[in-house]
Amino acid sequence: MNQKNIIAILGVAVVILLGTTIYFATISNVSQPAPVPVVKQPATPAPIAQTPATPANQQPVATQPTTTSQKVESNEEIAKRVLGFIEGKNTIKIEKTDADHIVGTKCEEPSAADKAAGRDIPSCGYFYLAKTNGNWQKVLEGNGVIKCNLLKQYNFTGSMLNGCIN
Repeated sequence: MNQKNIIAILGVAVVILLGTTIYFATISNVSQPAPVPVVKQPATPAPIAQTPATPANQQPVATQPTTTSQKVESNEEIAKRVLGFIEGKNTIKIEKTDADHIVGTKCEEPSAADKAAGRDIPSCGYFYLAKTNGNWQKVLEGNGVIKCNLLKQYNFTGSMLNGCIN
């Protein structure tokens, strides 16, 4: 290989490296949409209060309906639960959401062995979650090619499909 070819290859590598760095730097500056609250439904319906029969000479007593408290999960809590989040080891950033979809990035801190070997950079990748039949599930997670056809099967649309390949 002659010197011109080597310089050309190094130039292309530098451009790719700069482009990737700029891309990931701008992702971290994208503002997050407001979280969409998700109401967890109880697994079993609340029992119906039964009123005993009232004798003819006694007035019926009004009863208060029973209520169950329902916790609303944020998009970040949903992503942590579905992706198996480990506090102190993972970070999650939600980037795009709608009522049935969550798109974001997940980073994992390097292990102690990696840090000791000088590999101190977190491993990061994208994730796509979808709600089907009332349950959240992981559709796609990784750092490689994002497959449009798979995302479209779960009705991801619009900007959530940016960067995907058929």
